[in-house]
Amino acid sequence: MTIEHGGKLYAACLRYGGKPEAWMDLSTGINPTSWAVPPVPQSVWHRLPENDGALEEAAANYYGVAARQLIAVPGSQFAIEQVPNIVQAASVAIPYPGYAEHGPAWSRAGHQLKYYRSLEELQVLIDAGEVKHAVVINPNNPSCEHCPRDQLLALASQLTEAGGLLLVDEAFIDTRPQESLCGDDTEHAIVVLRSLGKFFGLAGLRLGFVMSSSPILSKLTELMPPWAVSHPARWIGDRALADREWQQNQRSALPKAAAAWCTFLTERFPQCEVASTDFFVSLIGAKNVCARLFDGLAKRQILARQLQPIDGRAGLRLGLPTPAQLEDAKRALSSVSQDMV
Repeated sequence: MTIEHGGKLYAACLRYGGKPEAWMDLSTGINPTSWAVPPVPQSVWHRLPENDGALEEAAANYYGVAARQLIAVPGSQFAIEQVPNIVQAASVAIPYPGYAEHGPAWSRAGHQLKYYRSLEELQVLIDAGEVKHAVVINPNNPSCEHCPRDQLLALASQLTEAGGLLLVDEAFIDTRPQESLCGDDTEHAIVVLRSLGKFFGLAGLRLGFVMSSSPILSKLTELMPPWAVSHPARWIGDRALADREWQQNQRSALPKAAAAWCTFLTERFPQCEVASTDFFVSLIGAKNVCARLFDGLAKRQILARQLQPIDGRAGLRLGLPTPAQLEDAKRALSSVSQDMV
């Protein structure tokens, strides 16, 4: 099975024409104002990576945990694929819609999948003992559903008592650190996944972190190949995680930009339901409406992310334009909305 993701700009160019640099890629939900990477010394490229603890210490300070409670991984995708292999095969609750790599990873490891569409449905599955493990994406990509921290801890408590595990994918939570499960000091069986891809805008770095108990971290470490996290990734990650001024500025700017973007899209496309996180806006509507919207934008060299249809309805995800792109994006969307009347 082929899983489609955002960011397929070259494929869009082949279909609609134009060069990649002429397109506005809003398909990924990545912070458009990425952390500015300084020049990387040549010596960093020359050496094999070593775990000197500097990156882990910077991550521990950023996430509010002890350094022993985390490990660096080559992108959170590594943990998504490997965590299911280190726990007992059983039934697992998977969010749908949600990041599409979770379900196949648990299935390949021999688990039985039970999909849920809301936190209420997840609670029912856990209360009934129908699942031993659960995956939560908080906030969800692409539904934008947020799960309160206290509710997640309660779910984790139930799963732990049953000998299970709660995995929380927090790829889009950096603007709201108070909602994160990082730093939870209970005995809950929790795995938290974080990444420098979305908030820091460094998706190409392939650097993420797993926060959990020592036994789980030890098993994951055993599964990593030598030099899994490159030396340049460690060098850049250390500095990005320590840049408090940039982080604070983005925690202020991103929610404001997302709220304004959501308001604009709600006004332009009243035929769609609109939801948002601090990184992207999702529009849900009739298949033909979303198809025309995607096509109209692509013809104007703006790439959106088409979502899998559910119950006969389709969806479109639009990330945030850069400040320099905003007016062009608004004009294009206004033009598309007028064509759709």
